[in-house]
Amino acid sequence: MKRVLSLLLAVVMVFSIVAFAPAANAANLHTVKIQGKYHQTQARALLKKMNAFRASTNAWAWNYNNTQKVSYPKLQSFTYDYELEQIAMQRAAEIAVYYGADYGADYTQIHKRPNGENWDTAHTNFNAENGYAIGENIFAAINCDTQESAEQAYDAWLEADHYYDGQSHRRNILSVPYPFITTAFACFEVNGVFYWVELFRSQNNINPTPTTVTEAEKYVNVSLNKQFIKSWEMIDSTDAFAMSTGESVTLQPTGKLVTINHLITEYNPTTGVETPYPTSLKVVATLTSSNPNVVRVSGNTITALKTGSVTITASAFDRSFKYTVYVQPSDLATATITLDKHADTYIYTGNPITPQITSVQLGDATLSPEDYSVTYSDNVEIGTGLITIVGKGNYTGVATKTFHIINSSNCNHHPVSDDPVQATCITRGKGRGYHCDICGKVLSAQEDLGYGNHLVIYDSPIEPTCQVEGFTEGSHCALCYAVLTKPVSLGYGEHRVVTDKAVEPTCELDGKTEGSHCTVCNKTIVAQTTIPKFGHDYGAQITKKATLSADGKIYQTCQRKGCGYSKVLKTINYPKTFTLTAETFTYNGKVQKPKFAVKDSAGKGISTANFAYSIPNGKNVGKYKITAKFKGNYSGTKYLYYYIRPKNTSKFTLTAAKKAIKVKWNTQKNQTKGYQIQYSLYADFHTAKTFTLKDNRYNVATISSLTGGKKYYVRMRTYHTVKFEGKAVNIYSFWSGKKSITTKK
Repeated sequence: MKRVLSLLLAVVMVFSIVAFAPAANAANLHTVKIQGKYHQTQARALLKKMNAFRASTNAWAWNYNNTQKVSYPKLQSFTYDYELEQIAMQRAAEIAVYYGADYGADYTQIHKRPNGENWDTAHTNFNAENGYAIGENIFAAINCDTQESAEQAYDAWLEADHYYDGQSHRRNILSVPYPFITTAFACFEVNGVFYWVELFRSQNNINPTPTTVTEAEKYVNVSLNKQFIKSWEMIDSTDAFAMSTGESVTLQPTGKLVTINHLITEYNPTTGVETPYPTSLKVVATLTSSNPNVVRVSGNTITALKTGSVTITASAFDRSFKYTVYVQPSDLATATITLDKHADTYIYTGNPITPQITSVQLGDATLSPEDYSVTYSDNVEIGTGLITIVGKGNYTGVATKTFHIINSSNCNHHPVSDDPVQATCITRGKGRGYHCDICGKVLSAQEDLGYGNHLVIYDSPIEPTCQVEGFTEGSHCALCYAVLTKPVSLGYGEHRVVTDKAVEPTCELDGKTEGSHCTVCNKTIVAQTTIPKFGHDYGAQITKKATLSADGKIYQTCQRKGCGYSKVLKTINYPKTFTLTAETFTYNGKVQKPKFAVKDSAGKGISTANFAYSIPNGKNVGKYKITAKFKGNYSGTKYLYYYIRPKNTSKFTLTAAKKAIKVKWNTQKNQTKGYQIQYSLYADFHTAKTFTLKDNRYNVATISSLTGGKKYYVRMRTYHTVKFEGKAVNIYSFWSGKKSITTKK
């Protein structure tokens, strides 16, 4: 079967002020490893191209209604953000596992990570208080080399042939409307597919030193939610094996796993079936032992501790793989026995010689004395003795070790250093010496250096205060604690007096007379007394009128010099809510106008005694202005508007044609200038197209250049052009109900 890979380019920009989504349920998450290769040399080269674009005359984007290309001249060059690059590299590996570019309910695209969270949670090292703006562009390419995929990513993100709704990547690059000033790129290749990520952020306190990135094949850890798994199973080359006590083995259970990555599909030209292209991942399993006292688990390594059998379970998500491990006693035949004397040589005494065993080593395992028994033979007379150890419990078999018994006169001596001892006031000093560690003979005696001097510690002087007795400098020995220089008392000092300034009384606060106190002991020298406050001296009432945006008030102000305190007697809540019984009427040949009411910011009605208003008598199709002028305790003028719309056509029908639709309707000429017809492939009319007929005598129109065999939705309305305040204004009827029809091929 010929394999053909098809590619869907997902274009998306997401912006966040770092308001991160909550973490996914940990029970649904597991770590997987994806093998791929980073191409950061080519990725970083895109910075030059992006900055050249920002500085060029081609730095434009469509406005929101696609009527004008808006230029963005003299944009500052992006700074490459090596810290942000680390996040981009992780995101590149993540979209290789799950390319989460999906349409939301509002038909905008959102990015999802393989762990089920929003893409911006990859930036959790930036907290919300900093208010960073961040953005992301993603892209994937296949059947090309690295340089070609870089060119494709660059061209795709520029979106020069898209309109406003399709230029989200381009706006990221132009920092519109978000103030991006740094960027970073990443490219991760998996099985010939290149996954590209460009990240943006608005902060600029970055380290400009480039980091080193290895571009060799490697495994990258990715957290995966099981909802994105298509199918998988755990496998290994064996499920049962034997170990010896003390032995360690590394287990490598792997996962044969396919994720739901709808970006890449596999097409069978024979059957016409298109299926997701599998992304193979290495599963990081968790190992557990049924008896840790027999076999211990550390990561993916198991160590046999004692004889018995256990079950080792490798678990990931809702799958597991079980190993049966049989632990057998280890044979001591190859054990290495180490003794305590040089050259395993001991001096004849006429009594049995029992050398001390310092260690028994079997492979990587060090045995304890409980793992074996020890016997000695030929260990009295001069010659060769023998040590025999026999395994116990988790060990079996026998190991032997020979040693030598010699006459002290035949000792060749093995010098061992006796370290010197420093002389102090409490310890006699010794020089370096040597002795034989076989026979114990002193080869070079240590010289007696006698006692040394005191280790002097100086006691800092203490400055006298009114609370602390002062002393001169002294000294003592840090070893024997003998007083070497006795400190002399300086007695107590005088108070340090500061003045507590007098405080003048005010209308609301008491005053104080001048006083003093000691800054060291805080003792009061001269006490301060209280001077009573004055109290306010209010003047006449003042009225501040409420405006259309701020409350008014009736208040009094204190007349005492330097005070200026105001006491509010009454708050005048400002007019906030203006209500019309109706803002839109449909033309019926009669006078139609709404009723008018006003409520203040507290939700209470304002009487018409506080304002005068006029409502024009609307009869014909048009826009009508209502004027309300406030008075009394209120000020300002408020304008409101209501409309009389034209009637819509009473009926319209659709007829299908080849790649076209014929629309026919009943004319509606009264108070009408023309008609508007709107059509779309979507029932909610998003991305709809509208055309206008500027003559109310028309009753039929053909919508052409459509796609054959497609279902279209159609609706229509009338409109009339009137004059309002000297300008022409179009007044539209309500849309008719929608109708649908399928075009002919």
